Parts: sequence; C-alpha cells; structure tokens
Amino acid sequence: MDHNTSNWKGTAVALGFIGCITLIGYIINYTSTINVFLIWDFKAYSYIAICFSLVALALLGTFLLNHHNIDTNVFGGLLVLAIAGISQMIFGVEPSVIMCLAGLYVAGVIGLMNGMANKREVEEDEDADEAL
Repeated sequence: MDHNTSNWKGTAVALGFIGCITLIGYIINYTSTINVFLIWDFKAYSYIAICFSLVALALLGTFLLNHHNIDTNVFGGLLVLAIAGISQMIFGVEPSVIMCLAGLYVAGVIGLMNGMANKREVEEDEDADEAL
C-alpha cells in the first residue's frame, strides 16, 4: 500500500541523519571541553558507552523511520524522540544542545505523524473493506 508519504518519510530520514551527525559533533565538542579522558577510569568508560549508545539508538530510530511497516515507523519516531529527550537531559538545556538535537526532534515528530497518519488510513481502508 502506497499512501504517498515518501516525501515526508525521506525528509524525516534526512533530518534524522543530520541530527545524528550533529549529535556526534556535539559529543566530541562536549568531551573535549570537560576533559573526561584525563583519567581512564570507570567514569570515562561509562561515558564512552553512554555516548556510543545514544548515537547507535538514534541511528537505529532513523533507519526504522524508513521501514515499510507502519508500526515500525511509529516506533522509530518514538525512539528518535526518546533519544533526543534523554540526550537533552544528559547534556542540559542550553541553546547549543537544543540546536544540536533539533534535527532529531523534528525527524521524530515527522516520523511519528507520518506513521500515525498511515495507520489511520489503513484502518479506514480495512473498515471500508469490512463494510462490503
């Protein structure tokens, strides 16, 4: 079923990738300013693991935005929004963080709205088929 949402889906995926790239850039910038790697201990290793997980989950959510299954699109949008929110809580509410995560926020909202609109159309099509 083609519901003519490929333009919005492509926009969400592009913004998701841009958001992932800016998240990587912000993590590198933030890491260089706080000097977390002066002493290699558990804190440094956990910081690396958390940052790697944030980027990996943001990329996974971006890939799920382009899936042909509608429920997967909705889950991808929710995952991207959740990762953007978690990153916002970790790095704080500053203009630079908000600008860094803006791509992820917009991609998540577009993906979620696209998936919900497609889900509604599929349910309406199924209801129309049942009426026959």
